[in-house]
Amino acid sequence: MSLDSSRLTTLTIVLMETKLDMVKEMCQQMMRVQNKGAQLASMNVTLENGTELTPREAHAIREFGLNSELTVSGLGKAFGVTKSAASQLVSKLERRGFMIKSVSARNSKERAIELTEIGREAFDAHARGYARNMADMEQRLGSFSLDQLAAASVILGVFEDVFEQRIEALFK
Repeated sequence: MSLDSSRLTTLTIVLMETKLDMVKEMCQQMMRVQNKGAQLASMNVTLENGTELTPREAHAIREFGLNSELTVSGLGKAFGVTKSAASQLVSKLERRGFMIKSVSARNSKERAIELTEIGREAFDAHARGYARNMADMEQRLGSFSLDQLAAASVILGVFEDVFEQRIEALFK
């Protein structure tokens, strides 16, 4: 038996007796999403041009390909990681020939990042795969109203804030 997402959501809500039950179920769902995300993050992506990248590497190339003004600090903010972690990722991609670092014309303390030819090829290949994935997500989420999507975004923001607080607490 196959249930579409709206029928499944309705069924889940009917089974929930209290708001606390619903919050607990959402936490369970988030844990499953985290586990699947961790599994995906550990897998290499082979782009159509044969280039193998980790998802984090592919997304970093995408960010720099979309924004020529992006700095290492900006990448860290976009990814929700430290500047040091972002710098290590950029250095790895530079060693692999996907990008080059130079002194920023705007600020001598910052590094300008530029994609190399192979970096641009990886960006283009990733962009095509990303477009396919986004079209799939748009199709899957298209039946939800803008209000429902906005509510989901707010809820995801709450989870992000909770995770951020837990991370900060662990590093104090």
